[in-house]
Parts: sequence; C-alpha cells; structure tokens
Amino acid sequence: MTGALAGLSRGLKIFLVVDLVLIVVLAVTAILLLGGGGDDPTPQAGTPTSSTATSSSEPTRSASDDVATSDTEQRFASPTGNIVCDMTGEGVTCTIANTSVEPPAIAGCTGAGTGHVITLTTGGVDVPCTEQVPDAAGGDVEVLEYGSSQQVGEYTCTSGSDGMSCTGADGVGFRVATAERVELP
Repeated sequence: MTGALAGLSRGLKIFLVVDLVLIVVLAVTAILLLGGGGDDPTPQAGTPTSSTATSSSEPTRSASDDVATSDTEQRFASPTGNIVCDMTGEGVTCTIANTSVEPPAIAGCTGAGTGHVITLTTGGVDVPCTEQVPDAAGGDVEVLEYGSSQQVGEYTCTSGSDGMSCTGADGVGFRVATAERVELP
C-alpha cells in the first residue's frame, strides 16, 4: 500500500509540474500576442484610413499615433453609425440620423431634417435648414473608433462615447450626439 501511495504522489507531482509549465507557456504567449511590440510604429487594425473613392493617398499617422491626417476628403462614421462626417480642407459636415435635440428656429424653415446636419467652416458653426432626415451610416463607411481622431487640413474630428467633436485650428467647433449639440469655443 505504501508503494501505491508513493506512485500516486509521484504521478501527482508530474501532473503539477506539467500544469505549471503549460501555465507559464500560456502566460508568455498571451503577453507576446496582447502586449508585445510596444514600440511598433505600424497602425493597428481599425485605424481610420481613406475611404474616399477619388482619393489615392492613405492618411499618415501623427507621432501620437491616434490621429490620422490627410490632405484629401475623408468620410467616416461613429461606431454606432448614427453620426456620419465628411471632411475636406474647406470644412466639416456631420449628419446625425437620430437625435433628441430640438432643432434651432430658422426663419422660413420647415425642413424635417433641420437639426440633423451641422457644419464647420472658417465662418464658424452652422445648423442649416434641411429637408430630409439623413440615414445612419451604411456598411461601406469607415468607422472612426472611440478615442480616435481624423484630420484634414486645419480640421480635426474626434470620436468619443460622448459624441463626435470637430474643431478648426482655432479651437472653434462643435460636439454632436444623440442628446446633445454643443458649440465649442
């Protein structure tokens, strides 16, 4: 009986050693796959890129690697698809399909889409009179993930869980979300 217990003990020890080795291998593999390459300058998957059919140049990444810049037109959507923005060197136009914000009163405007479009140009922020409520983004529109930014010329838009914020070089701009439309200083 003592020999049987000694054999069981030896088998248990081998089992534990093998388990320990497997756990260490798994931990090292996870570290290499998830956290490795901290100085890798290659953009990660899901980084915004040019999605305009007429554009042949890919955006470049800034040193902080969270802002894609381009000199061409860019079109992108919030992760929910509710907000779609078009940027050029001349300005930014964002549309929001679903909003609970009351549209501004515009003399002579009875358009059902008013309040669903907001623009930013060198002239400032504007909410134009529009006839139709825009649709949510389709699957062909590039997604600007939360925390990521897109820049064209002097204009920058940043996607956040609190909405899409777009500003010019002077800091003037807007943030638009389902329950909010705010002009930024």
